[in-house]
Amino acid sequence: MKFDLNRAWTDALGLVSANSSVVAIVAGVFFFLPYLALMLFAPQMFAGIEAQAQTQDPQAMMDAMMGVYAQYWWVFVLMLLIQTIGMIALIALLGDRARPTVGDAIVSAIKLLPSYIGASLLTALAFMVVVAVVTAIGAATGSHVILTLLGVAAFILLIYAYVKVMLFIPVLALEHTYNPVTALVRSWRLTRGNALRLFLFYVLLFIAFVIVSAIIGMVFGLAFGLMGSEVAIVGNALVGAAVNSVFVVLFLAVLAATYRQLAAERVSVPATARDIDTPDDGDRRL
Repeated sequence: MKFDLNRAWTDALGLVSANSSVVAIVAGVFFFLPYLALMLFAPQMFAGIEAQAQTQDPQAMMDAMMGVYAQYWWVFVLMLLIQTIGMIALIALLGDRARPTVGDAIVSAIKLLPSYIGASLLTALAFMVVVAVVTAIGAATGSHVILTLLGVAAFILLIYAYVKVMLFIPVLALEHTYNPVTALVRSWRLTRGNALRLFLFYVLLFIAFVIVSAIIGMVFGLAFGLMGSEVAIVGNALVGAAVNSVFVVLFLAVLAATYRQLAAERVSVPATARDIDTPDDGDRRL
């Protein structure tokens, strides 16, 4: 079947609307608050990089950046783990017909975390192998033209492969697949014949996010800037965290809707108005 972009977007909005109460909780805890904390902490973390930027010394900037990662690596790892658990839990809340509570979804996400890490590492390893092989072949020919052509081909191949395996997250969350290889293979098969449509869909979403976030950031940044530097730091962090959270929620809803469309015979997502949470149902799921 051909992937329908409009249907996927409409279904994604419907999923968010039908589960707004639990979406708000998970997004606030796992996306908004961690990102806000990082934004508020960022000026202190990257102060050295800003100081080196004024010297216009690329090597000094690189050394300063590596120093930041070496000192605060645990912050980035913690952020990654928290947001990964949130992603898996949110897709489960959006797409599981069993209607798990927030607690159940989080517990399931924690159990699936090693599988997510395994699938991500396997994907990264495969990509590195492709890059290494292309580089070795290009170097062996001694031709810059061939190396460039191979590099372009490898880049296209990597994008294609990434689009093909991107659905492994809903496969983990909705099919409760603990084998990372099985999840990647399942995603590859689900996207058969729709890689280009999916790529265009994701690109359109990304472009829309960049434009909207830039406009919002510019408007609020100007307003907060007039109120003083301290207000600007906090205000911009709040707006940035909110925009980032909304984008993550919408993108995860798109993944869930895409999964539903490409695996209609096995998907488990609310599809009609009767599945929309009522206040009692929403409280029960909390």
